[in-house]
This record gives sequence, C-alpha cells and structure tokens, in this order.
Amino acid sequence: RSILDAKIAFGAFGNAHAIRVHAVENYLTGKSIHENVLMEAIRILKDELAVPLKDTKKCAYRHSVAIGLLFDFFLPLLPDTKKPLDHLAQNLA
Repeated sequence: RSILDAKIAFGAFGNAHAIRVHAVENYLTGKSIHENVLMEAIRILKDELAVPLKDTKKCAYRHSVAIGLLFDFFLPLLPDTKKPLDHLAQNLA
C-alpha cells in the first residue's frame, strides 16, 4: 500500500494556528510505509517543527507529542507489526 496524498497538521501547539508539516507530507506521498520510511518521516518532522515551536513553552514536550502522534498513526500500517518495535521507540527521542 502506498500513501496517495498526505495532509498533516498539529493544532493546540502554543501557536495561534495549526501547524502543517509540508515537508513530511511531501516525503510520505507516494511511499509505502515501512520502518525506514516512518523513521525518516519522524526525522523530517523534528526538523520541520524546530522553527515554529522554538519560542513556545515546553518545546521538547510538544515535539515528543507530535512525534508520538505520527508514530502511533502509522504503526498499525507497518508490515509485520507483531515483532517488537523497541528499536524504533529508542530512536524517536
């Protein structure tokens, strides 16, 4: 299965408006979800959120929430999710 189109926004992040993560959307479009794609999307998300969240309170917490939401959304789509994914969780921080 491939992602045909992605629209991802995070709201209530200490900003006046929701934050769209266009770089993550662009990266995911046309990709099949597997571990490497998910980890790269998370890396891109960290970079993309760095600027809009830098002046907000609890910036590290807000980053971790966004990463957790993205991870939790795509986790059920990963092939063979029966195996332990501890190695993925360790790389999220």
